[in-house]
Amino acid sequence: MGGRGVKRSLFVLFPVGVLALHLGLTFYFMPPRAVFNREPIFTIDHILHYGQVVKVAAAHRQSGHFWAYDPSLLAGQPEGVVLDADNKGVELGFIALTRLGLPAGLAFNLLLLLIQLAVPFAGYGAARLFGLGRRAACVAALLFVLLWFFDFFLHWCWYCGMYSYAAVSYLCAVTLGLMYRLVRGGGPGTAVGLAAALAATLVVHPLAFLVLVGPMIALYVRAARGLAAWRHGAVWAAAAATIGASLWWLPATLRFMPQVEIRETGYYLQTTLSYLLTDSVDVLQDAYETGAFGVRTAFRLVVFVGAVGGLIAWRRRRDDRFLPFALVLGWLFALSYLGGYTKLTRQVQPYRHMAPLTLLAALPAALFLAEAATTVKLRALGRVGAGAVAVLLALAVPRLAITVLSWFHPSVHFPARPLPDEHHGQPKPWPFTGLRQPPPPAYRLQAFSAEWPPVAAAVKAHCRGRVLVREWMLAEWLSTATEVPVIGGFLERNLGHGDANLFTRYPDGAMPPGEVADYLERYAIGCLLVSAPTPRLELRADLFRLVASVENRRLYVTVREPSYFAKGDGRVSQGLNRLVVESAAGDEALLRFHWLPTLRCRPGCTVERAEVPGDRVGFLRVPRPPRRFEIYNSYEWPK
Repeated sequence: MGGRGVKRSLFVLFPVGVLALHLGLTFYFMPPRAVFNREPIFTIDHILHYGQVVKVAAAHRQSGHFWAYDPSLLAGQPEGVVLDADNKGVELGFIALTRLGLPAGLAFNLLLLLIQLAVPFAGYGAARLFGLGRRAACVAALLFVLLWFFDFFLHWCWYCGMYSYAAVSYLCAVTLGLMYRLVRGGGPGTAVGLAAALAATLVVHPLAFLVLVGPMIALYVRAARGLAAWRHGAVWAAAAATIGASLWWLPATLRFMPQVEIRETGYYLQTTLSYLLTDSVDVLQDAYETGAFGVRTAFRLVVFVGAVGGLIAWRRRRDDRFLPFALVLGWLFALSYLGGYTKLTRQVQPYRHMAPLTLLAALPAALFLAEAATTVKLRALGRVGAGAVAVLLALAVPRLAITVLSWFHPSVHFPARPLPDEHHGQPKPWPFTGLRQPPPPAYRLQAFSAEWPPVAAAVKAHCRGRVLVREWMLAEWLSTATEVPVIGGFLERNLGHGDANLFTRYPDGAMPPGEVADYLERYAIGCLLVSAPTPRLELRADLFRLVASVENRRLYVTVREPSYFAKGDGRVSQGLNRLVVESAAGDEALLRFHWLPTLRCRPGCTVERAEVPGDRVGFLRVPRPPRRFEIYNSYEWPK
């Protein structure tokens, strides 16, 4: 076979190898038993987002709206507005798949799998849209795959449940590529693709706007004078399509925000310049700011160096790709490492923008690396240059190899033999065992926990009123998959309704002793469910009585009978968007459920907001209630 035949074979085998690598890594880190399951993947925030899509889908079946009042969580709270703005794309996909008859858990898991499978295709497609040749585009696809699995922050994004932002990190590259292609002569198909990609990207995660707005405006302004009229129209049509694609959810969220108390969202990912140094040397400075994985940036550094080389080459050639890439990479780099200094940028969790930064940087890096591989000859470099390249490879290859191997614990394990005891012949530990770091976790998405259904059964058997749950992931699932009314769940809810959760303010349960009884009565709590030791509550024999221990969790019932009525009496049943009260007694019914501006009462009654000490949202008051009445979500806002 001649040299040309070898090159042709390599050209075919390289993309096949990239796809095979990606599939192998996908199904290692996302095991088939976790995906092809009737129950959802539940790793960290996934269970929060699963609850959101389930409740939004139920609301849409019931009312045609994409949000609801959920009385079964946090004494009543809105679902589908504000908190889930980053989950709208998955909600649409979930509604479509479940209407086809797929089980809810499987539908959710398949959407996560789709996000994974699209990675190399996005890398290749974006590269081609920006005019990279096939060889460089294949390198871009490979870099996307390596970064997706082996850069610690990108892996953390989709592992912890920030899968929507991980997805828009590569969708932004495709969208920018379509914009670049359109203003440089792309046809009607490119225009349609841009409108669809831009709309989809912003629906998947609205913060993609911060990534796209600068380079897209720069591309348009630079090309504006030479654009045909229909291309101007195509650009503006794409913007209009993006706005139109958000009208099914955005107006309700915007209308809702002034009606409730929005809490600050700058909890995590608040990086500053010092993280540039610690990232570069693989040192974890603060898990709250960069994710709870050990820092691994070897592939990121290769890509960043390659991106600088690519940008320099474009600048020297006066290549028109220099402007959009210099702008977007410079902006995202500054936001990632300087965003923690100002209150405004802290609200968008600045370090999250490291994800699109690394993938976008892979495009100029792919071109640079592909050109270097074909044009740089060691002989031409001379002894000094060839030696320098050899030294760099000797330094880089081991770090890249260690980075890769570190992700496969415990699949890759190197056991150490103990030292023999010289006197008794028995093994003993190595003297420096105490210096070993704890083993890293398995960085694989987890299948649904078999421990949870027995816990739910115990709660149903013993509890009346609401159950206060310390374990937030379990609380989210209980409120989604059962009829149990729950106080608990995601601790960083940015609505005032989250204040109902004792563990939001006191993560270890250490509420001042004199306030606990009033708190339990205020929120009609009849049970306490804990796994981690919670002595400040568990030792209160005057308030709680242990009734069950199941799956390493302890279930207590309250000594005092809970009641949903602060005033009046009756029986309450609750479901999505409605409360039904029967056998109501008294001149006034003051219900321990959170108020919402769209709630109404029937027949012949009104519902008002009641001020409640210790609760910023307030409860529901029904003056002169009929014997039987219903409070329902009307979806009508006060004028």
